[in-house]
Amino acid sequence: MKNQKDSQFGKRPGKRLRGDPEAVTKALLKIRSKHGKLTTQIVLDEARNRRSPLHNEFEWDDTVAAEKYRRYQAASLITAISIREVNKPDSAPVRMFIGYYTDDGDHEYQPREIVTQSQDLCNRALAAALKELEDLRAKFEEIKELASVWKEVDKVKNLVKKLHDDYSCAK
Repeated sequence: MKNQKDSQFGKRPGKRLRGDPEAVTKALLKIRSKHGKLTTQIVLDEARNRRSPLHNEFEWDDTVAAEKYRRYQAASLITAISIREVNKPDSAPVRMFIGYYTDDGDHEYQPREIVTQSQDLCNRALAAALKELEDLRAKFEEIKELASVWKEVDKVKNLVKKLHDDYSCAK
C-alpha cells in the first residue's frame, strides 16, 4: 500500500459521508489492521461504540433504518421482474419495470412498454442509465482491463449530447 502521508482523502462523488474523510479512512484502516480484513459486519460492530469516529455514519434509530431498508427491498422487488416475448423463443428476458428520476429527484418505475412509448420517460431512463454507468466508472475506473468499456461509455454519452434535441428513444 502506498505511503498514506502523501495522500489526501476525500468523499467520492455521489456517496454519503457525514464525517471527515481522513478520520473515517484512519478508522477503517485501524479496523482492518485489528481484524486482518475489512467487512461490513466488522465495520458495523466497531461503529456501535458511540466514541467510534464511524458511529455517526450510521442510522441508529431502528424505525428509520428499517424503513430505509424496506425501501431498498421494494426497489429490489420492482427490479427483480423480467419479461420475455413468448412468440419469440430466442428473445432474452428484460426488465419489466424501468427506473428513472423525476424532477423532484424521486426514483420512479414504469412498465417498459410505457417508458418506450414516451420520449420524456425514455430520455429520463437513458439519463438514469448513464448515471449508473458513471457510478460504475467511479467504482472501477482503476481497473485497466475496463478502459475500453469507459471509452464506449464516453462515445454513447457524446452521441446522446450531440443528438439530444433530435433524439427520441421512444418507439
